[in-house]
Amino acid sequence: MSNIKLEITTPSIEERTICPRRHFNVQGIITGNIPKDSKFKVELFDENNNLVRYVYSTRINNPNTFYMHPSLTKYQESEDPGYTKLKEFGFPELIVEDINNPYDSLRKANIKCYFTETFFKAVIVSATNQSHGAIFDDGINYVDENGYEYDYLKEGKYSIVCSLFDKSNVLLASANTDIQIVHKDNLLLCRFNPKAHKENMYHWSKENNFTIINDTIPGYLESYTGNWYYHLGLLKMYRSNDITTYIEGKIHMFIYCIDESSTSYATELAYLQSKSKLVDDISFYYYDIGEAVIHSKKGAIKKFADDENIKVCRIDIVNDLARENIFNLNEESLIDVITDLNDIHIKAQKIAISGVIKPVQLNPDDFILQDDNTYEVINKISKIRYYLEDIIFEKEIAYQRIIDGIKQEPSVYEFYNLLDIDKKYQGKEIEIKIECFDMKGSKIGNASYIKMKVD
Repeated sequence: MSNIKLEITTPSIEERTICPRRHFNVQGIITGNIPKDSKFKVELFDENNNLVRYVYSTRINNPNTFYMHPSLTKYQESEDPGYTKLKEFGFPELIVEDINNPYDSLRKANIKCYFTETFFKAVIVSATNQSHGAIFDDGINYVDENGYEYDYLKEGKYSIVCSLFDKSNVLLASANTDIQIVHKDNLLLCRFNPKAHKENMYHWSKENNFTIINDTIPGYLESYTGNWYYHLGLLKMYRSNDITTYIEGKIHMFIYCIDESSTSYATELAYLQSKSKLVDDISFYYYDIGEAVIHSKKGAIKKFADDENIKVCRIDIVNDLARENIFNLNEESLIDVITDLNDIHIKAQKIAISGVIKPVQLNPDDFILQDDNTYEVINKISKIRYYLEDIIFEKEIAYQRIIDGIKQEPSVYEFYNLLDIDKKYQGKEIEIKIECFDMKGSKIGNASYIKMKVD
């Protein structure tokens, strides 16, 4: 059996510093021919070589995964008949001892391990619940093999040891890696879609040495049928583990495609709002042209100044096919784009103003934590008001993009508003004042101004 090898792929080399108070995954690759009656074990040792966590599996391709857990969000069975692909994919968070009586062992953390002939997956649990140091409840509340709750893993150095055994407990192969549990700094908070934006975020974070989480967080179920789905898994657990990343350290948030259902908005940013952290602990960024790329022009990343609240990114010249707060680059509504806002020349025509709003610290009481670890947002920046001489236009902040034919959910901090520039302004230079307001009608932050010449 000397040809058998184990390779730990998660935690990845770049992410072997793990935030305190969160569970983490241990995953890897098995090569070689392993016996059908093999056993697998993952152990976590502290810097004094004390065993502090372990998980194991005595069955290859263990079928006892509780896929019918009521909190598990997964593909419809019509997309994955019999959940065959899900079973092959493996989701150790829901491994149980007896599938007919799943709740008897659902909370047992030491059995959260799954392996096949080619890969292994395991979950290492930190704190059982909030009374033991977790930030949010994860919806399961794992316990050890004796039914005792876990206190969270303290900061420090640890080592992971993965081992494959035969039925007689003879070691066939092993692999190990060192990790540390410590708070990170310079954290990037953003969406990672669409593709062009995702590539920009990875490149930008690397240039600036920002911390991003690429490794899958426990509770999150990756797409396993080939389609792209964002919200799959035990989402309460995923959010509980995700939020630990942002409880300390400087945060850099990129405003793009953030909708009300996204974790970035409903959990991460809302948590920071509820703890009054937006003033000192977070910086905000945006694309200067409002998009990652438009008309072959790439957007440059800019930072909001402290006194800036509204940034106009570009002016689109559009026709009557244009729709309020909806943008599709491939539609016939777009005639031209103006990205040089220092020298705007237009005719008396229909335009669209594309821009972005910087989140501000609102009342922490306006963010109420719900059972699924998202926040109910009682108040938010919701309206834009344009002043053009004696005319006032009031618009919604709800920017929907159509990407590859799919309409995205409305972005809560971006706008794409249509204005008709009347012929009476022809030959004049006009100035438009822009302000934003919250749901209670209060003006938020400073106004922005744009000037344009009407030819």
